[in-house]
Amino acid sequence: MNSEPFDLRISVQNYEQVYLPRYDGYSNMNIAHSVLSRFSAGGTNPVRGSSDLFNHKKIVVMLTDGLGYGHLMTARKSIQSVEKVLGKASDIGQLTTMFPSTTSTVMSSVNTGLTPAEHGVIGFTMYVKELGSVINTISFTPATEKGEGGLEKSGIQPTYLYPERTVYHALWEKGVSTSVLTPNYLVNTVMSRSLYSGSERVRYAQLSDLFVSLRKKLCEDPSREEYIFVYWSGVDTVSHKYGPGTEEYMAELNSVFHLLGTELLERCRGVDAAMFITADHGQVYIPEGQFHDLSQDTELLSTLAAPPTGDSRAVVMYPSDREKLREVAQARFGSTSVLVESSEALKKGFFGNNGRRQGFESRIGELIALPHQAHSYAYRYPAYDYPSMRGNHGGLTLEELIVPLIAFEL
Repeated sequence: MNSEPFDLRISVQNYEQVYLPRYDGYSNMNIAHSVLSRFSAGGTNPVRGSSDLFNHKKIVVMLTDGLGYGHLMTARKSIQSVEKVLGKASDIGQLTTMFPSTTSTVMSSVNTGLTPAEHGVIGFTMYVKELGSVINTISFTPATEKGEGGLEKSGIQPTYLYPERTVYHALWEKGVSTSVLTPNYLVNTVMSRSLYSGSERVRYAQLSDLFVSLRKKLCEDPSREEYIFVYWSGVDTVSHKYGPGTEEYMAELNSVFHLLGTELLERCRGVDAAMFITADHGQVYIPEGQFHDLSQDTELLSTLAAPPTGDSRAVVMYPSDREKLREVAQARFGSTSVLVESSEALKKGFFGNNGRRQGFESRIGELIALPHQAHSYAYRYPAYDYPSMRGNHGGLTLEELIVPLIAFEL
């Protein structure tokens, strides 16, 4: 179910059996800088070689959660709607995502222009020393609890996690209209209110009204300069349940690209706009029996000061016994994963090289396991339903790391 080998057209440095992100104009983080640069609102590190594509009155960026470049190219060969729409693109490029290759980390970057080291949102779960707690970075709730916004309800400000300033603040100061199209169930979450601060949040219910709402937005005032950000989670949701490359996954891509073509591209001709489609990460198919529950691993847990954090393919560990942890981790992960010291990951630029948020080092533990084979590892809290998912991400294989940047000039 993994993607077929693809032509890698950007240079990426390997670290043993995994690969490093690029933050120097070849990352999805750099899209934010291209948008800011286009509207003279800042942007010091734009996507390399794409400035002409951003030279339009209206800019749309659609982040399609879970759409890896490799699986997209595989789908192009077999799905007519994908091939038809991609045939209309002005450019189909490649970018790396960030580390960890997970939604909360990447969304924090594409909506602020900051590297993971600068904004400090690292992984699906993360130990926050200031709060003395492992938190769920999607729901802003202690990882031991269910529900949304539990920390905020306790009086904890979201700035303990999310950056205060977004690209929408910078664009508003330049008089540029901004809006974010987001699903109903996400519109008022702590994460959405924080990362979309400064923009108009526009709700949608399904994929169909997403594209209709976007078309109406683009066409309602042709003379207005504006930036529109769109988030669609469907590809990631289907991929987690069934796995990337499956029939269900391909059916989801068929729906996305069919509606993109019929409801938007064919009906917005002549609008001075460019639309860019990218992703926060790809996914790896995890076969039956290769999803490992670390909450039952008493030997590993006996070497740790806190439960493992991060993601199922980027396991962050905090030792209580350093020597014993390294011995157990080698036995547990060594045949499937690269083990990297967190200090080494910092030096190698896994999280970016433009500075660090205060206290950042305390969020990344001392040892990280990065599977290079089709295995995943998760610590299951009793209150949280964490199924054995067929598609997983968070790590630094090419399937997870390389994402598309598709440009359409309307």
